[in-house]
This record gives sequence, structure tokens and C-alpha cells, in this order.
Amino acid sequence: MFAEIVLLREKDSEALAAARTEVAGFQKKLSTIRAESEAIRSKNGALEDSLKLTEARMLKEVEGYRQAIGKREAQIEKMKLEMAQNLTNYQELMNVKLALDIEIAAYRKLLEGEEMRLFGH
Repeated sequence: MFAEIVLLREKDSEALAAARTEVAGFQKKLSTIRAESEAIRSKNGALEDSLKLTEARMLKEVEGYRQAIGKREAQIEKMKLEMAQNLTNYQELMNVKLALDIEIAAYRKLLEGEEMRLFGH
């Protein structure tokens, strides 16, 4: 009976040692997983911060582009108005030129008629 108790105790001691070894392995794995998890959380936080900075920069750039487009559209409108004014001025000048051309032609006819009268041709 004593031998059985000693044998049972040795088996229990071996089982306890195996369980302790297994628990130590699990604790080591748990420690490794926690460290990996913390590294991933840290990397995730850094990526989220980077994403926020990138989004803010993109929004700022988009706003800059919108302002530039607004300025260009204002310049285009201003140039259209200037072109319309220039076209009006050009038409007025062409009308004046046409009137002057008609008047010059009339004086030329008068001069030619006067020359014919004077020189008898």
C-alpha cells in the first residue's frame, strides 16, 4: 500500500510538473501574443494618425484647388466682359471707318469732277 502511494505520488508529481510546464508555455505564448497585440495596436494608432493627417492635407489641397478654380472662373468672366467691350469698340470703329471711306470716296469724286471741269477732260 505504501508503494502504491509513493507510485501515485510520483505520477501526480510528474503530472503536476507537466501541467506547470504547459502553463509556463501558455504564459509565454500569452506574453508573446500580448506583445504582438500591443505592437499591432501601436502600428494601427500610427496609421490612423497618418490617415487623419493625410485627409486633412487632402482637404486643404482640395480647398486650395477650389479657390484657384474660383479665381480662374472670375478671370474668365472678366475677360469675357473685356472681349465684349472690345468687340463693341471694334464695331464702332468699323462704322466710323466705313463712314469715312464713304466720305473720302465722295470727296474723291468731287475732286475728279472738278479736275475734269478745270482741265476739260
